[in-house]
Amino acid sequence: MMRIEADEYAGIKDKLSREPAITSRVVFNNGVPAFQINGQNYDRLLQYTCDYPWKYDNPVFVRQIGCFKDAGIHLYTVGFTICERTTGKNVAKEDGTAFEIDNLRVPDNRNIVRELWNGEYLALDVIEKRIYRSLQLDPDAYFMVYITLSYPNGWWMDKYPDELVRYANAPIDKSAKLGDYAFRAPSFASLIFRQQVCEILGKLVSYLEATPAAKRVFAYRVDHGCFREWFQWGFTDNLLPDVSQPMLRAFREYLREFYKDDVSALRKAWNDPGVIFDTAQFPSPEERMRLGEDFLRDPISAAPVLDYLRALHGEILKTNLAFNRTVKEASNNRVAVGNYGGYFFGMHFGPEHRHFHNAELLRSKLVDFQISPFMYTKFRKMGESGFAENMFESTAMNGVMPILEADTSTHLDTDKARKISHLIPDNNRDASMLLARDFGQILARKGGIQWKDFNKQFYDDDEIQKTFAVFSRINKLSGSTNQLKSSVAVVGDFESLIYMCARRWDKLYPQVVSDLQMELSHSGASFETIAFTDLEKSEANHFQVYIFPNLFYVTPEKLAMVEKLKAQGKILFFSYAPGYLTPSGRSLKSMNKLLGSDFKNFPGVFTRGKIVNTAPNIYYSTDGRWPRNQVRELFRKNSVHIYNTDSEPVIFAGGNFLTVHTAQGGKQTITLPRRMKISRCFPEFTETVDTMRFEFNAPEKSTTIFYVR
Repeated sequence: MMRIEADEYAGIKDKLSREPAITSRVVFNNGVPAFQINGQNYDRLLQYTCDYPWKYDNPVFVRQIGCFKDAGIHLYTVGFTICERTTGKNVAKEDGTAFEIDNLRVPDNRNIVRELWNGEYLALDVIEKRIYRSLQLDPDAYFMVYITLSYPNGWWMDKYPDELVRYANAPIDKSAKLGDYAFRAPSFASLIFRQQVCEILGKLVSYLEATPAAKRVFAYRVDHGCFREWFQWGFTDNLLPDVSQPMLRAFREYLREFYKDDVSALRKAWNDPGVIFDTAQFPSPEERMRLGEDFLRDPISAAPVLDYLRALHGEILKTNLAFNRTVKEASNNRVAVGNYGGYFFGMHFGPEHRHFHNAELLRSKLVDFQISPFMYTKFRKMGESGFAENMFESTAMNGVMPILEADTSTHLDTDKARKISHLIPDNNRDASMLLARDFGQILARKGGIQWKDFNKQFYDDDEIQKTFAVFSRINKLSGSTNQLKSSVAVVGDFESLIYMCARRWDKLYPQVVSDLQMELSHSGASFETIAFTDLEKSEANHFQVYIFPNLFYVTPEKLAMVEKLKAQGKILFFSYAPGYLTPSGRSLKSMNKLLGSDFKNFPGVFTRGKIVNTAPNIYYSTDGRWPRNQVRELFRKNSVHIYNTDSEPVIFAGGNFLTVHTAQGGKQTITLPRRMKISRCFPEFTETVDTMRFEFNAPEKSTTIFYVR
């Protein structure tokens, strides 16, 4: 491998030394999120992300970076994992190429090397070099630096075997290469791991902040957990993490705090006269995987399981906050800090693998941006919406920038697994149309976007690069206060997830949560997604229709929030078992009160349900399904604006943009909420017209983006 001499970067370092120090923060202007770098707004991010070492000597990679540069896209990710160490071994197969790119086996006496852990050394200048080498490819580049903690060092796990995650249904598999199997990793509840990683993060970030390279760092992204996405380990095959000793300590501490050190309250809740805080044990695997015949978890008999799940997610939150706080402090709050997270839709896993405490995270002031991919498999195919997994508008409502990770495959992707999960298109034209669909989504939804190709260079195509150039041009179009706004909100309830999920591919969740997005995106109307905890915000009060797909568990406080909406004359949609689960157990009385109904028996069914108008302004789907045509008629009846009466295309409408994505194509008739100026901006730009209604012919497998003001 060719060695890079240190003085090769002298020119770049000199240039950077004469640049001002930068600050970066997330701002919103007319609903458009941006990274503001030294006063200049980079609207909607528009970033190429490469979560693997850059292939500087690969001519295809170099050419692809050149194309992004020529398209006016200058934001990138670059980073490293803490398991890149002098032993040259790496648990994660995906990062194995790191040692082919930058050899970290360096003399211990080098000044640039800092001792980090257990006498092992990490060449801290590696990330600095990566930034300098990247600037050789694009001198105008700025970087989001990722620090991946997900794939731990083997020596640490050998030294602290009692600090590792344990699975209730399987032993640790030392040969596992991915975090969704019985992966060998530190427990999220390990205080030793948390403390030591915070020390390491502080050293790494402090070092980089003191280098000229920091002049081009606009954000830090902290990755941990399964697939770097802050999930528990082992969500394949119902392995049931975490039954480790650190988690047992954390569980008992949680019980003391939750029950206010009152053992009689604990015994009553658990229906166990012998349980005490110091000896309370984990619920059994059978208890954890048990749901009732109604596909729900009982709030009374399952109290130990529910307590455990809350404690489990509490440790993930504590770890996330600790790592983010450390990075913010080490960077002196100079730049933005964020993570993957907030996933709510398309998550067909057990209750251990959720971002349960997302509201607390968003309100912590320790996260500035949150990234999520869009839903996989059928939700990504041509003609579907490719809807983001997190609640974009909720994230933005909390002052945090939502970012769509558009890891859309193109025709150049040869990965067999992604052919199933990502649905690889046949040609560059179809690939461009899918990329445009994703871009149209973020234009309408107050979000940013990062394109990810897994370092496989599957954007190295002239047609696709022309598409990115058009996106860059569209992104520069000036905003207007005359915007398209949605009157429909989907209100997701993180709290209820632990009552409706027990194992991977439980039947109820996909039906009432994920499939809802597919139907709504074909209804001809636009909608936003917020969390139940956002309802207390004034910004959440402007909607006309509120759809509650999973408001199953309610407290008096949650019921009061819904009653407030009723009193304001809002239109409410409920699914399957609204209000049926309470702190006192299953309650048909509670459900009837919420619906304004008089059901004598639980009306929820899994198949062959129906939509019932139970009271003025209240609609209830007994099986949680909301077929697009029925929804459109309900919307129309309740004065929700319908852009397109054809249920085949997907509509994204918001801000100053409207996107129509279709598999079948054909004549499209679009009705705007009022007379507005409109022009087509993708796939080509057209003259502006002033109208309220227009028609166009959409080709098969196409995306058309309109600029509206």
